[in-house]
Amino acid sequence: MSVLTERPADRATPPRAGSPARVVAALGRFEGRKLLESPVLLVSVALALAVLFMTGTGDWAQVLDRDDVTAAVTLTILAWGVLLATNLAALRSRRDRTTELLASLPVPARSRTTAQLLATTAVLPVAVALPAAWCLHAQLRFPATVGTARPAELAVAPLLMLGGGATGVLVARWLPTVLAGPAAVLATIVLQVNWGDEQYELRWLHFVAWEPAMALDPWLDVRHAGWHLVYLLGLVALAAVAAVARHGLTRPLAAVAAAAVAVVLVSGWVQTRPPTTGQVATIVDHLHRPEAHQVCEDRPGVRYCAYPTYRDWIDLWDVPVQGVLARLPAAVRERELVVRQRLRPDNVTDLHPLVLDRLDPARVWAADGAVHPGLEWYTSGNPAVVLPLQRGELALSHQVAAWAVGLPPTAARNGWHCVAGGQARTVLAMWLAGQATEGAGRALRERAAAIGDGGALTELATLDGYPGPYGTEWFMGEPGSAGRGADVVAATRLLDLPADRVAAAAAARWGRLTDPATPARELLAAVRVAAPAPPAPAAAPAEEGPRCP
Repeated sequence: MSVLTERPADRATPPRAGSPARVVAALGRFEGRKLLESPVLLVSVALALAVLFMTGTGDWAQVLDRDDVTAAVTLTILAWGVLLATNLAALRSRRDRTTELLASLPVPARSRTTAQLLATTAVLPVAVALPAAWCLHAQLRFPATVGTARPAELAVAPLLMLGGGATGVLVARWLPTVLAGPAAVLATIVLQVNWGDEQYELRWLHFVAWEPAMALDPWLDVRHAGWHLVYLLGLVALAAVAAVARHGLTRPLAAVAAAAVAVVLVSGWVQTRPPTTGQVATIVDHLHRPEAHQVCEDRPGVRYCAYPTYRDWIDLWDVPVQGVLARLPAAVRERELVVRQRLRPDNVTDLHPLVLDRLDPARVWAADGAVHPGLEWYTSGNPAVVLPLQRGELALSHQVAAWAVGLPPTAARNGWHCVAGGQARTVLAMWLAGQATEGAGRALRERAAAIGDGGALTELATLDGYPGPYGTEWFMGEPGSAGRGADVVAATRLLDLPADRVAAAAAARWGRLTDPATPARELLAAVRVAAPAPPAPAAAPAEEGPRCP
């Protein structure tokens, strides 16, 4: 048969190209594998792991339904890695100078962009596994970890990954240069931190609804975690649509863009509404009437009360408390001691302004004579690690010791204290606190060494984790009184003696030694310990605060 008479059906049929959806899916799988092999992504995963698990490897107990927000913030590191990796992948043809070659292929540029966006989903298993590993690690690392991580808060992580990937492709399509990727990372950092300082609700317009020092317990905050996920989905959709729109805006694409804008606007509006009167009243009631919301346990000589999430911490509190009570005279031990958890005054600025307007400081921080641990707990941790300002045992045992010798256990209302420097009861309280547990003693010695190295033995000083006249880096509680640096050093000298010997000497002169008029040197003389040498009078700073009664 000649060519002139050959029918079309007799010719070889060319292979059919796959449907656009199948082509995009195949390209997406390929790009997803390349993305997971990206050195940039691998480095970001390593960094995110290191920073994420640092939040569970310190000397503090984790509160999962509060720290889950912080964990989500940490995973922005991985989102930045996804942004850079997808940006580089989308620019691969420019680096390889194959743009014209790809343009000649039957797969359109729109499909390649869509495939790049689809490839971002390859990191979703990592985004789900990291928060789950953080929860497990926190529970294994410190058995006193309490609370339950909220799925809606941890679900922010996968959306951050998708948003990072969509942004990387978007930037590559509209600003095809490798410098645009790092610039986009900086832009997201600015967007994350530049709102919320003047209006509390604006934090919800961030990628992660968190500000420094705004990770609050659920019963102290009004969160919109579900609406925030919807808000993030809208932003991700907008970024993806903008990336594909680089190749032309079609009617279906415009419809998706309009829907995404509506989702962002509606969810953003809902999140930025102030809390209702009922929500504010509930938070205030938790602070004004803690006894109505706490669980209590009665143990020998002590009544412990804690908010439900922290009930397991009662076992931790009991160790330093009993360590102090064991060294007290019988008559003192027979007094009723109440250990009731409450919010520290330095945390109050984290609360919503409407809540602050309703708070009565005289009710929240009443001078009730009770001992008040806060919403954090620092442990003695690894003996090889020196963290002198992170010792919950010393902070709590000092409050109990202050209660025993007649000093205010905690500050009332404004978080300040009275001054009891140079008094025997001050040194006695510090010694009682330091001998309560091994960790408390180690923390007290570290504090004394820091004071001694500074050469300012008359500096006003409180114990580790307490706010003092000259400030501290960490705040564990609110002491009702402040001593001098020389008092801390003297207390550590008592720690070098047998505890029974010091306790017996103190019991024999208890009334005298707890008298505000009795100087510290009288206690030291009773146990035959030399007092720290006083420095020159010119080195002594002026005392701040009223004298303790």
